[in-house]
Amino acid sequence: MLGLPFLFGVNVQSKPYILVTEFYGIGGQCVTIGHAAKKLSLEAKEWAFILEKCERFNSRCDIKHNNIILKNSADVREPVIIDFGKMKKAESAKICKLNSKEQDRYLKYYKHIAPEIIWGRGAPSTASDIYSFGQIISLIVYYTKSTDLQKIAKKCIHGTPEKRPKAFNVALEFKEVSNN
Repeated sequence: MLGLPFLFGVNVQSKPYILVTEFYGIGGQCVTIGHAAKKLSLEAKEWAFILEKCERFNSRCDIKHNNIILKNSADVREPVIIDFGKMKKAESAKICKLNSKEQDRYLKYYKHIAPEIIWGRGAPSTASDIYSFGQIISLIVYYTKSTDLQKIAKKCIHGTPEKRPKAFNVALEFKEVSNN
């Protein structure tokens, strides 16, 4: 099951407003999926297990390596999705118009955002979420050198949105890697 933050409450007494949630981490430390890729020695099948759980969550606009925290749950690492600030419903997503300077900056610093969004050719969509998810997989591949995960990442970050796999197919590929 995908982990979502357990909300204790909201402080609206003074700005900045804050959400009060349960702490998630490993050994008392906050561990993002990006940090885990660098520091934890996990097998491709364990990464596939973690990523398959992440893939079930369709975030619309802002899934990236530092928005997924890992926690230990019964000796299994479980992902918890955090930071829903830019989340949108599909029907309310709009095409963004950036000038060329802004496009260059976004391409350089916001690699998790699909190119069609940056270039103003499409609104955030399931395909752009798959692209963002592919960037997370690519980060893990960079550190683990997993060829199985690399194949999945390449499909997810395809330059043509229509050629990216559907979430269901990505989940099937993760299951296949997990079972090997």
